Amino acid sequence: MIFFNKGVIKINTIDTHIDKLEKELLSISNNLNRCYELIRFIKIYCRDKNEQYEYQREKDYEKMYTVKDIADKLKVDERTVYRIIERKEIEFYRIASGIRISNDAYKKYLNKAKQERIDNYYGR
Repeated sequence: MIFFNKGVIKINTIDTHIDKLEKELLSISNNLNRCYELIRFIKIYCRDKNEQYEYQREKDYEKMYTVKDIADKLKVDERTVYRIIERKEIEFYRIASGIRISNDAYKKYLNKAKQERIDNYYGR
């Protein structure tokens, strides 16, 4: 028997309390492990979502070129680019008094020009 301030407690009662405490601690430990796993999952999920968001933002705000930029890329005069725009061979945006061409439109124009060159070569 063990003596405390308020009386006598039997050893088997203490063993029962210890068993209950061990079970509770084990349960708490398992719950903590689940919490840590959940936190890791959330961190990975958020990181992946953030990367997808960044990719989407980059896609939404694609690169826009001026006429001078396109002329430099094509190695032609700016007047030639204005003629291409005038003939509506390339998509463009008029922003204030300037003209902007998206990277997507530039690539489409290059592919179309390449295909025309191939067709002309083979006489199609």
